[in-house]
Amino acid sequence: AAGFATPRPLRPLGGGLFAVDFPAEPCDTTIDYYLTAQGSSGAVVTDPLDAPATLHTVHVIRYRPLFDDDFEKALGWEIVTEGGSATTGAWTQVIPVGTSAQPAYDYSTDYGRYCFITGQHFGGYDPGSNDVDGGPVRLISPLLPLPTPDAEVTYARWFYSTLGTPDYLTVEISRDAGVSWAAVETIGATNGWSTHSFRLSEFPHVVGGQLRIRFTTSDLPSNSLTEAGVDEFHVGGIDCTAIPGDADGDGDVDLVDFGRLR
Repeated sequence: AAGFATPRPLRPLGGGLFAVDFPAEPCDTTIDYYLTAQGSSGAVVTDPLDAPATLHTVHVIRYRPLFDDDFEKALGWEIVTEGGSATTGAWTQVIPVGTSAQPAYDYSTDYGRYCFITGQHFGGYDPGSNDVDGGPVRLISPLLPLPTPDAEVTYARWFYSTLGTPDYLTVEISRDAGVSWAAVETIGATNGWSTHSFRLSEFPHVVGGQLRIRFTTSDLPSNSLTEAGVDEFHVGGIDCTAIPGDADGDGDVDLVDFGRLR
């Protein structure tokens, strides 16, 4: 069961999966909840384990897809080698060849195979045969539409760096088409592919309507084994402005709204 102010049962979906119907809430609010399960012996466990002292939280938003890229096609990403200083490891859109440092597969959960990585492996036994040396090397998104007051950016990233001086993968945003940049995150290492998401409203000092995202890494000095990857890049608009006729604030106009006008 899901623990809200009023308990809600979980619906079995088969294959060990369950679903719960969340109550309708106004846009830009939060819902706190926890899960309970009772075993055949009568013992009850909760998720989180110390619930209801600790709760899960979801944010209610109105989401509109603006840009989706699984990197199976060429959608206008720019590859930049800063000052021509990188000797190997420039970003490339490929089906990756796995090494101890580079992924052997993309992040896609469907039938996708392509992603961006820093230099396709040349083959052989040396995992550093085409890793990043020098740099920085940058992967820059095309200009992204911003028709809503806020937006959420989600992506999968891979980063590996060992030996020598530690290197990092930095993610930055620009809202003036790439004239100026602000840091989103700096990644020292990931355990394989991992995902990250952020809302533009988390960076109120970055303003403008011309959004670009860039991923940057380097090997300076060139003494480490460094590889990066990016996949499944998505931008969705978040708009909680009132919709005319939406009396219950659930994001659409339906019979419930008409009923409230009586």
